[in-house]
Amino acid sequence: MTTTLYLLRHGISLPQSGQNNAEWPLSTAGQQQAESLASFWKDNGVSSVISSPYLRAVQTVQPFADAAGITIQADQNLGDQRLCNEMMPPADFQELTQRMWQDFNYVSEPNMESNTACQQRSVKALTDICQRGNGKTILVCTHAAPIALFLNTLDAGFGYDDWTNMKMPHAYKFLFDGDNFHWETSFISPEV
Repeated sequence: MTTTLYLLRHGISLPQSGQNNAEWPLSTAGQQQAESLASFWKDNGVSSVISSPYLRAVQTVQPFADAAGITIQADQNLGDQRLCNEMMPPADFQELTQRMWQDFNYVSEPNMESNTACQQRSVKALTDICQRGNGKTILVCTHAAPIALFLNTLDAGFGYDDWTNMKMPHAYKFLFDGDNFHWETSFISPEV
């Protein structure tokens, strides 16, 4: 039985220096985006919502889940990629991420996560979710890196520039046949 997966990058967040990455909330604009998306998910038959436990991801799908009476299931394996211990200046972050896309095994600090490790974690998490949700339409909300690295497994041409151009929020649609994901590239993400 085919499972439909909508993979959603969270809305615009409000990063704050000194605050744990997992606790960054949505901005006011991000909250408005989340509200605007709720009817789209209802109209597309979503019956299950799974999210990164990070606050901004949960807040992105909360309005839909509340309206539909669905409990959001948090999945630790959908968390953002661990790149560094402290918030970096944009130029340093860009340099680090470019290097990581050139060398998928590179890590900046001990106990951080390479692109290879994040990609493997993301693929396993999404495969497990779709196998458990056999035949359902599932909405998964996560972060740019896990999504981009998953997309790279389906299209090796999806790289650094594509990752940097991902919008907040942005959705992708896939069909899962029990073994393989099929990217529905004709799907148009809702504009909010």
